[in-house]
Amino acid sequence: MMDEKLKYLLSRTRSGVYFSTKFLTALLEPTPIVAQSIKVAEDYLAENKPIFYVSGALTNVSDTTIIKRYNTTGELIKASGGLSYLPHEHGSDPKQNPEITPDDIYTIDFLWGVVLPTAEILWGYPPSLGVGVQLGWCDTYQIPTALLQPSDIRLSRLAEAIAQRVTVIRYDSTSNWQASLHQFIVGQSKTSPIKNQQ
Repeated sequence: MMDEKLKYLLSRTRSGVYFSTKFLTALLEPTPIVAQSIKVAEDYLAENKPIFYVSGALTNVSDTTIIKRYNTTGELIKASGGLSYLPHEHGSDPKQNPEITPDDIYTIDFLWGVVLPTAEILWGYPPSLGVGVQLGWCDTYQIPTALLQPSDIRLSRLAEAIAQRVTVIRYDSTSNWQASLHQFIVGQSKTSPIKNQQ
């Protein structure tokens, strides 16, 4: 039987989201890492602030400047009065936590990437299949999305079709992506479609 906290957590999602039996079972009988993620979700919801899920490549990423820009994204969200969820800060980094199963990652990413967010911020480079999955979820469930992509790297045609329905922020080595991303964050904080979120 689902407890009241879990019911409340799931009630916060946008309409039209389908919860698979596998996903619900993972929440009802959580592994330790999923239980930890549910607890963090409850804490975030208690703050009643916009939640932004930040997604970017982690597997096979050794460049620390990549991780630094995810952290900078989190700082921008915080400075704008929102809450950021960065997977590498919450125990699902593939290098730091290789013992976490793919099923657990799916459950955690669906929870944070579909059920909870006001909006998503996706880093398109370096390329990541996980970010591609997130982009597909955002398109399917109409989650407001900012896709940050280098100016000189073209998206695939399928991603371009989806990108017509999201905010694409192009950047190069000299451009100030932070200003454009700040505008997106502030705009989404004011127009959140999440139920019960003021």
